[in-house]
Amino acid sequence: MTAVFTGLFGILFGLLALGAWIGISLAATAMLLAYLFTDVPITRLLPQHAYNILTSSELVALPLFVLMGEFLFRTNLSKSLFNGLAPWAGLLPGSKAVLLAKANACREVELWEWRLEPGEQYLSEPDAEGWSEQLYVCEGCLTLVLGEQERRLDS
Repeated sequence: MTAVFTGLFGILFGLLALGAWIGISLAATAMLLAYLFTDVPITRLLPQHAYNILTSSELVALPLFVLMGEFLFRTNLSKSLFNGLAPWAGLLPGSKAVLLAKANACREVELWEWRLEPGEQYLSEPDAEGWSEQLYVCEGCLTLVLGEQERRLDS
């Protein structure tokens, strides 16, 4: 078993050190190890394996998913759908929150857009130690209550 692992890492890292592409290095390592450690001829093993992979029904979803993304991108359909539903959602009274962006960094970063109607309030739990929030008021004013302190933020 150690010969297999030694061969695996030796061939793979040797090809990568020579500057071969990762896909080619992995394929060459698999073929060499199959040739050295199995009795099945590679001329029969590889074509059958490739045929089984390429004829699986799961792969049909991949090009269709890419095609759907291209349709949405090229026709601006997603923007039209969002703009078409925005007036309906705007007629509903109440607050609105939209997650605009999210990124994984040293800590989780989220960009939100909030809308509160006059008189509405949003009660939240305190953030974790070391976290911070930045607020920007676009219209009107926001009254922020932190413990016993009350601060008014104008647009």
